[in-house]
Amino acid sequence: MGRGYQGGGIFLVRLVGLFLLLMLFAAVLHEARPAVGKRSIPAPPKIEETLLARLQPAFSQNRQKFFDSLYPVGTATGLAVHEVSVTAWKNDWPSNRAGDIRQLTVCYTLYWTDPLRSDGYTTIRLLFDTAAGRCLEEQVQATNAAAHTEAGEVVGYFASPLIYGALSR
Repeated sequence: MGRGYQGGGIFLVRLVGLFLLLMLFAAVLHEARPAVGKRSIPAPPKIEETLLARLQPAFSQNRQKFFDSLYPVGTATGLAVHEVSVTAWKNDWPSNRAGDIRQLTVCYTLYWTDPLRSDGYTTIRLLFDTAAGRCLEEQVQATNAAAHTEAGEVVGYFASPLIYGALSR
């Protein structure tokens, strides 16, 4: 009886040891695996963020052209691109590639001065179509000055090559 008891004790020790080894292995696997909802490799920036980063300097460098297309007298003092959003995808399939974009909107604010106002601003929203290679719609969203009624069309004329260039990079 003593002999069988010793064998049972060794079996129990081995079983506990195996259990502890499995628990250690599970803990190591759990630590190596990223948490649910988190990635170990950062995701690339969304295409909208990339395009906004490309358009901000391009639009800023051309702010006086935008201003001149809107107003007869004054100076552009700044320009901020607020939003770039994809409104339609080719084949209705979203991706993170500029080549898959069918239409996008760009919203920006032009800051300016003129003889009557030192704090002028005009916020414009453009709808750009990649197949047409131009702006289809231009809307003045807000301004503290009277804009020309055809101003949006002219702004779209200047903005189109800049947007197309940002998509082509």
